[in-house]
Amino acid sequence: MNRTKLKEVLADKSFPKKSIETFIEIVDIPKYAEEVEVVRPALPQLIKKVIELAPHYPKVAVDPLWDDLAAALQDIEIDETEQSRMRKKDPLRGWYQVNSIYVALWQSIKSNSVDPTYLTLLAHIILAKLTLIPRVKKYPEHKNILISAPNALRRVCKEPFLSLLSEINPQCSGCRQ
Repeated sequence: MNRTKLKEVLADKSFPKKSIETFIEIVDIPKYAEEVEVVRPALPQLIKKVIELAPHYPKVAVDPLWDDLAAALQDIEIDETEQSRMRKKDPLRGWYQVNSIYVALWQSIKSNSVDPTYLTLLAHIILAKLTLIPRVKKYPEHKNILISAPNALRRVCKEPFLSLLSEINPQCSGCRQ
């Protein structure tokens, strides 16, 4: 399933266009993504983390429908012929710099390393990105900030760093509000 088909399916479920657009934006789904079903199982947990952590990011507006959108994706059936097309060597080619959050999520699932700590760190990155977007639009030379954090996290899901995830506590219980 690609981004266009995803929008159509969610619109058919009567979700508002703006909610669909912002959901796709925060998950960073590439325009021509063909493997959305790879990240689909992790989306409800990731979105729940984003919503849970959002109060620690006062400049970020969270759409309460994101949770419902992630859940609705779980009910979509994937065409078998579409799945067979997706077995190409590097389906993420060209997206590492443009859709780095999606790539970080996709690769963690493909490497079987998605755990709550990883998803919580990725949720922080999503919220930080949403906080920084207005500044980056004003100062485009700082766009690299939006790319480097997800790419650094993506590398954590590979050894020798993978075992370090258990030592990280990304919760905001001790953070100031």
